[in-house]
Amino acid sequence: MGEALHGVAVVDVETTGLGEAVGRLDGIVQVGIAWLSATGPQAWSMVCNPGEPYLRDGRAAEALAVSRLPVLAIRAAPAAQEAAGRMQTLLGRLADAQQGLTLHAFNAAFDRSFLSQPPWDLDRARWGPCLMRTAAAALRSGGAERIALRRACEGLGIPFDPTTAHDAAADALAALRIWQELRRRGAL
Repeated sequence: MGEALHGVAVVDVETTGLGEAVGRLDGIVQVGIAWLSATGPQAWSMVCNPGEPYLRDGRAAEALAVSRLPVLAIRAAPAAQEAAGRMQTLLGRLADAQQGLTLHAFNAAFDRSFLSQPPWDLDRARWGPCLMRTAAAALRSGGAERIALRRACEGLGIPFDPTTAHDAAADALAALRIWQELRRRGAL
């Protein structure tokens, strides 16, 4: 891990649901973090098993197809508690290197709703503005408050590789580049 240049990290999660089932509890199956270091953008991710209730009876099939994560790989992955511990250790190191850390997410409402729950416990973290909403405003996307990650990258002139979309590390890196461009434009 290179030394962080900015006290900023961008997080992304892949889950057992697509965020559309009202009242349904879903779990994280992959978490990713991107940050800037002396050698350039860095990323970390980890696949994890949220527990059998989230995977039983094909419950997560649609979301796992989007993220291209096989259910057998999720079942064989370390428990969410282990991934959360590793993530918290990394965020602690980044925060120590910068005497503080602000977290961002592209779709902050979605990612924060998962990361504020046990075992992730980032409810007390310092969060910056939602990058999706900030990008939508900067691009004046027809008054919409939402914009897809791919469209935000395209609109801001950031390369986007659709073959890596919905991988937590790749999406966190794309969102970090969005953060950089929004900051360069004075939108953050």
